[in-house]
Amino acid sequence: MNNITNATSPKGKDNYDKECLLKFMQDADCLESLSRWTSELNMFDVLRISRTEIRHSNMLGWLLDPNENHGLGDSFLYGVISKVSHDMGTDNALQFLSSDLYSFNVRREWNHIDILLVSNQCKLVLAIENKVGSHEHNSNGTSVSQLRTYKDVLQSQFKDYTKAFVYLTPDGDNPSDDDWMVLDYSDVLTVLENVYKSKSCYLSGESSLLIKNYINNIKKNVIMDEELVNLCNSIYNKHRKALDLIFENRDDITSQVSNNCIRILRETKGVFLDDSSRSKVYVKFRTDGLKNHFKDIDFSYYYYQFEIRADQIILMLEFHKERNEELDDEISDKMERAKSLFGVGKKKLKKDWRWNRVWTKRTHDLNNEGWIIEVLKFICERDGTHKLLESELTE
Repeated sequence: MNNITNATSPKGKDNYDKECLLKFMQDADCLESLSRWTSELNMFDVLRISRTEIRHSNMLGWLLDPNENHGLGDSFLYGVISKVSHDMGTDNALQFLSSDLYSFNVRREWNHIDILLVSNQCKLVLAIENKVGSHEHNSNGTSVSQLRTYKDVLQSQFKDYTKAFVYLTPDGDNPSDDDWMVLDYSDVLTVLENVYKSKSCYLSGESSLLIKNYINNIKKNVIMDEELVNLCNSIYNKHRKALDLIFENRDDITSQVSNNCIRILRETKGVFLDDSSRSKVYVKFRTDGLKNHFKDIDFSYYYYQFEIRADQIILMLEFHKERNEELDDEISDKMERAKSLFGVGKKKLKKDWRWNRVWTKRTHDLNNEGWIIEVLKFICERDGTHKLLESELTE
């Protein structure tokens, strides 16, 4: 009883906090395991272009060109085409994969298309619209989406060519136009890592360094590096109290935005915070509508989450399972139906998935509380929370 009293009294709590901080500081080895990510020099970080969309497009355009001096030949281009070929249809997939890839010419920002590959010899066109930290938008203030505009231009300029349209985003976001195929940066990373491993011994030192830096940049700044996430979670679980104290008492923009998210969530009827896994960067919650959709299924399988980064806020719907867990039909079916609430249907769950980010909305205005409220309204309308609340009021 005395220990409990001492720990909960102001003085006892202060001593307990200090002890937690001391244990964390004494366990310096746990932070050493992060040095691979924190100490490695990366030219994309140095130049502050780690998430700059145009720089990613430049880099990808260079890697996709078989005639460039990177040393990968046509391997990277073949790997990317192979990834999207499942959605091309048999005839088109065979035509692209069996073509002379060295005949492709890479164009950047042709008619505002991020990356365009054209083979006049094989009568093939591959268009890639790349989004990193930005969203699809309409063309020139019209109601026509940019993807539709780009497609129409290509249909007009390359009438007798076989065409493929690819929408590339960090999380495999769904395009507004059904003719565009989904590709995410984890697919790009998989292809590039495999090609780099098979070709590294043949590459020049400069080319090898640049490609390796780009691979690490994608892992660190564009998609979630699962190894890094697991390591951070392990350190956090071990020193939760000390790290919470450090974060809570460090006044930065991330803390301010996180606190605003938490306050708005608490004030919104039909929305429930998940305090068990909350941190400054990640704020998980569920709505009445989402809980009603999944009924009696355990909360751990599904959640909404705010992710607060240095340059943007992301609201997402995520699913979770253990890596080797076989989901029963009921859970899988409810996940697929939940995706359809947000118009997401094309992106398939990858083999051995553990976390699946199925829908996202982003903003770069970190101080915009109105955006937080608007996206909460949006998801509550989509998942039926408002309808449930209205029915409660009428009963």
